[in-house]
Amino acid sequence: MSNVFLGGPISNAMHGNIFDGKIKKYISAIIKTLESKGHNVLSAYIEEDFGNNQCDIKEMFNIDISLINESESAVFFLYYDEAFLYCEKTFRYCEKVDGLLRTDGSYIEIGICYKREKPKPMPITIISNGPRKKLPNMLQSMIKQHSNRVKFIPFDEIKTKLV
Repeated sequence: MSNVFLGGPISNAMHGNIFDGKIKKYISAIIKTLESKGHNVLSAYIEEDFGNNQCDIKEMFNIDISLINESESAVFFLYYDEAFLYCEKTFRYCEKVDGLLRTDGSYIEIGICYKREKPKPMPITIISNGPRKKLPNMLQSMIKQHSNRVKFIPFDEIKTKLV
């Protein structure tokens, strides 16, 4: 059994104190798929019970770094939706890029995982319910130039392609 870090949007997926139901279904399906393949999923989604037990940003960052350091690979879910999502926490519409929900923390975590070289380079899988072409250029480049360790899987293919 290997430890897999699972990252994705949390703060921008919250409606007040309630985690977005659609996003939760996607994340839950990814967790279930990883566990069915024998992986131990390490994630703030589990640690914080989908935002029900949110901690401050510094503590969240420390938890994420600890979970990443315990993991052999990483999976990130990037949520795609054309509609705007109102974020009551910040009293603004959460920013989206071509329908991709803003998730700054996930991009930081992807960078940390990508930079991790020891004991060996960390494999990274990006999953989205939207098209690959909607991912930011940085991720497009990582997937294209480093396909041996960074890959993209459409959400509807996770059962067959997620290992």
